[in-house]
Amino acid sequence: MVKPLVITNDMPQEGDPKQEIVRAWREAEINVKAFGAVGDGVTDDTTAILEAVRVASGQKAKVVLPPGTYLLTQQIDVNADYLTLEGRGQAVLSWDVAGYAVRVRANYCRIEGLTINAGTTATGALQIGNAAENALHNHIVRCVLEGADKTAAGRAGVKLVNGAATYYNSIERCSIRNFYDGAVHESAANANWYIGNRIEYYYRYGIDLGDSDENQMFGGFFSQAPGRDAGDRTYAVHVGVNGQYNQCIYGAEPGAFSQVALCENDQNMFLVNPNTAYGMDETNPMCYLNVQGGAMLRRGRLIVGDSAVYPPLRVTERSAAPTGPQANDIYLDDGTNTGHGLPAFRRWTGAAWEDIGGAT
Repeated sequence: MVKPLVITNDMPQEGDPKQEIVRAWREAEINVKAFGAVGDGVTDDTTAILEAVRVASGQKAKVVLPPGTYLLTQQIDVNADYLTLEGRGQAVLSWDVAGYAVRVRANYCRIEGLTINAGTTATGALQIGNAAENALHNHIVRCVLEGADKTAAGRAGVKLVNGAATYYNSIERCSIRNFYDGAVHESAANANWYIGNRIEYYYRYGIDLGDSDENQMFGGFFSQAPGRDAGDRTYAVHVGVNGQYNQCIYGAEPGAFSQVALCENDQNMFLVNPNTAYGMDETNPMCYLNVQGGAMLRRGRLIVGDSAVYPPLRVTERSAAPTGPQANDIYLDDGTNTGHGLPAFRRWTGAAWEDIGGAT
């Protein structure tokens, strides 16, 4: 085994030529194979990886895992600020122990390019936050989190737990597959970001924001998550009764008995491009915009064009009634189909169009 260089607090001061050597070391990469990791999927690489993480902790160093499958039997605690774990190529952590393979308990850390395979015994792949500790400004990027049994309740690809503060963390361009819930927030895991992720084969919720607040989702797609039956559906995103000020922009093609969102509080906003027979549940988002089907305001006021110079709203007359109406849909007829031959709004009763007003 290669004996690692350990940087102590007795360091050269600024201006000393040796300082550049120290700085280069702090920015260097620490390869887990230098500590004895094999990466054959059979050898237990836990001790080697933990030692690499220990040496890198506090030195702002990057722990690198070359291509390979690393059997892990003890959780990796990322508990030092500025630490990076980076997988190069197909770098896989094989994890089949209760709990989460990687737990982030520090600030400004980065987990990048890792694949974590969570077996049937595992609770999940990645945990952010820990009791009474801060977990701020951490970045999870380009990771693949793969479960083994999506029907087992309590299993999650990512879990953000309540700590002293679990804020401002971002999960970006990740694939999260085959978990009961793709990602789960405890109630005080607020103001975190999801950017361009793909979440598939979830069984209950793609992302469960629960009662957390002020989280934002920019893009992303939910797919391949058929629900159980019409009375027990699957939801791409869930916001609980106390969750508020969350903003979610995404696409969804989840499958049968699946809906794009279950929102139980009116202080949230959704912009969704869905391809599903089901839309929102009977809930109260502040604003829900269905890109394919138009705008729907569930609560509050909709103001379109508040201007003294230009007309605030233009509704175009038409000579033919729209096809496929739903009860109480309204359109403006140019008089071709009205009872008096004058322009009028017409309403679909569920069986026929009827005039509800007209020009004089």
